[in-house]
Amino acid sequence: MNKLGVSQEYIGALVIVLISLLKVFNIEIGSDVVTLIDDPTIPNSYGFYLYDDEGVKAHQRILIKNGIINSLLHNRET
Repeated sequence: MNKLGVSQEYIGALVIVLISLLKVFNIEIGSDVVTLIDDPTIPNSYGFYLYDDEGVKAHQRILIKNGIINSLLHNRET
């Protein structure tokens, strides 16, 4: 529990919902010159892999494009 008496799990779930809503409604979250890319295929980089645990080939993912959320990253729980 934090100072507000709310569990970290609840806050995490709330953040995921809010970010998903921003994506659905194409709400700008930054300058239109901001683009953020996750690319796990760059050798020797943090998070490098060629295939995931299910055998799916890794690929570049554009997370934010021109200041608007384009895609979300997921882990084994989401």
